[in-house]
Amino acid sequence: MEDGLLVPKKLVVLIPCRLNSRRLPRKALLTIGDIPLIGLVYKNTLSSLKALKIDSEIYVCTDSYEIIDFLRKSSIPFLETSSNPKNGTERIAEAFANNKIDADYIIDVQGDEPFINSEILELVVNELTSKFNDPLNQKGIILPHQVINKEESQNISVVKLAVDKNSRVRYMSRSAIPLNHKNNLLSYGKISFKKHLSVIGFTKKGLLKYSKLNESLLESIEDIELLRALENNIIIYSPRSQSKTFSIDTIDDLEEARKIYL
Repeated sequence: MEDGLLVPKKLVVLIPCRLNSRRLPRKALLTIGDIPLIGLVYKNTLSSLKALKIDSEIYVCTDSYEIIDFLRKSSIPFLETSSNPKNGTERIAEAFANNKIDADYIIDVQGDEPFINSEILELVVNELTSKFNDPLNQKGIILPHQVINKEESQNISVVKLAVDKNSRVRYMSRSAIPLNHKNNLLSYGKISFKKHLSVIGFTKKGLLKYSKLNESLLESIEDIELLRALENNIIIYSPRSQSKTFSIDTIDDLEEARKIYL
C-alpha cells in the first residue's frame, strides 16, 4: 500500500466510446477548449493514474473510423470493436475478450466523463481490491455514487441506486428511489438519493460473465445496462464518492463543461 492506495497487480482502463449518441450526436468529437471530448477524457484519465502512481494501460474502445482517425493522429491507444455492442459495458467486454488483455481488474471510464479525477479512481481501485480479493468471490462490480438532492432525483436521465447497509446495490432506477411513500422522513435526513456515477470497476470474472448474458427484462424496461448484472446475481457494491463528476449528455452539459474548462 502506498499513500492509502491498494494497487492491484493487473489493472487496465478501458474507455468505451461511440460517435452517434442519442441525445448529443457526435459528442465524442465535439471540442472542449481546443480538444475533442474523448481526447480530454483520455488526458485526464492518464494524469489521474500518474497522480496515483498506477502504471496501467489505457485504451479507447470504439467502432467509429472517425474517432479512430483522431486517436491515431493524437497517439492515443485504442482497441477497435464491432458495431454490435448495445452499451458501454458490452463494448469494453468485447474489447477485453477479443484482445486477450491480461488484467484481473478493469476500470470503465465512460467516454463522456471529461473531468475524471484521481479521487474517484482511487476509490474504485481500493474497493475492487478489498471487496473482491477472495478467489471464491470474484464476480463483482464497483459502482460509486454521489448523494444528490430531491430535485435532481426527479431527473430521469439520472440513474438512482438503492443500497443496503453493506453498500450492496439492490436496485437501480430512473425513478426517484427509495420512494418516500409516507412523506415523513426527509426532514429527519433519513433518505438520501444516490446517483450512479460513470467510473465503474469490474473484476475479470464479473465482466466476462456479463458478456455472456442477454439483455434482461428490467434492463430493457429501465434502460439501465447494469440491471442485467443484478438480475443475474453479479454482486455490485456502491461506495459513496465525495468527488463530483460531470457526464456530458446534452448540449447544455457541453456548454457547462466548456465554461468549467476555461
